Amino acid sequence: MPDLPSQHLVGAPGIATWVLSAPDRLTVSGWNPDGSPSPIGFSTDTLIDPKPRSGDVTSREVVVAPDGRRVVVSECCLAPGTDRVRVFSADGTTLWTDPARDRPPHLAWSPNGGTLLLASQDAWRIVTFAPGGAPEVFDGPATPEMASPIGFSASGLQVYGWDAVGSADFWRTPWLAARDGSARAPILAFSGQSDPLGVSNGTTIATSIATGWATPRIDPGSGRVLDVGFDRGFFWELRDGARPEDARRLEFGPFRPNLAWSPTGDIVVADLNEDQWRDETHATPVARVASIAVVDPESLGVPIGPVFTLPAGPFGREFYGMRDRFALIGLIADDELHPLDEGPDEYVLLDIATGDAAVFIPADLGLTGAHFAGWVDVP
Repeated sequence: MPDLPSQHLVGAPGIATWVLSAPDRLTVSGWNPDGSPSPIGFSTDTLIDPKPRSGDVTSREVVVAPDGRRVVVSECCLAPGTDRVRVFSADGTTLWTDPARDRPPHLAWSPNGGTLLLASQDAWRIVTFAPGGAPEVFDGPATPEMASPIGFSASGLQVYGWDAVGSADFWRTPWLAARDGSARAPILAFSGQSDPLGVSNGTTIATSIATGWATPRIDPGSGRVLDVGFDRGFFWELRDGARPEDARRLEFGPFRPNLAWSPTGDIVVADLNEDQWRDETHATPVARVASIAVVDPESLGVPIGPVFTLPAGPFGREFYGMRDRFALIGLIADDELHPLDEGPDEYVLLDIATGDAAVFIPADLGLTGAHFAGWVDVP
């Protein structure tokens, strides 16, 4: 990108994704030319190699604990009943292995990195990692089939999950330590036409819909829904019976942006044009300028600080979310020589407080494969 500093990543495969964890450290993962997953580089001098059996791994999810001390690797394999989950320490030591299962679970780390949740249709599995001790495993209650990953609130006091029709259930996390499954406390359900996003401080969640966004607010003491801004064109069921009449919405028009929470509880709006929208003839790409802005949920969309603009053009854009005050974005050129399923041509690291950005370009391009990213702290 013009007028922005760039840095080549020596030896980084084109289909690898990476994240900055410190000024001189990266986390890199990807796929080898023969289609097998490559080792996971947890820092500049450490590799974690899950040693996959040749040719049997079809997909891999890597989730790094917020404290940077552990990484969980979930792999989907060809043979039924052989999907597996493994946890490694930052030095590559295997800490825990989940028995073979029929499907890979959804994964979530607690904010302090001490608890790992694995959620599937059959049950929740809770794994706690005490310093210097062996992992403790507990099987929680069965859950409805989930269509998207689970997640902790930033406070660590709530955890939520979404089922196949868009319903959100909330659990108070103290029962994870007390080993009491009876504390399961579902609060509300969403229309199937909304996409769940995440929890900021344990009291607010946001969803993105075709014409706006909604914010149910939850009393952290009682767990009761206090108020909801929502699109009256969709049906909302509040399981505690509350149906507030007031509505607050942000209008985005026909193009649905990506949303994420900033560290201060504001909302980061990433209008990245992930889909290649076309005109009525379905022949001409619609050129739109992509942008990222931070907005105050109470101010109906007034930007806080600068708005960062990406150039218009035939790009595929991937928003990898927030860490501290930084947003991570991947840009993929859309042309015959570099199709959209390849790794990003370049990565943009954006400081949402100042609008400053840096561009990082992988050294080797042209390999096809999946990519993913996650933040990690390495001492």
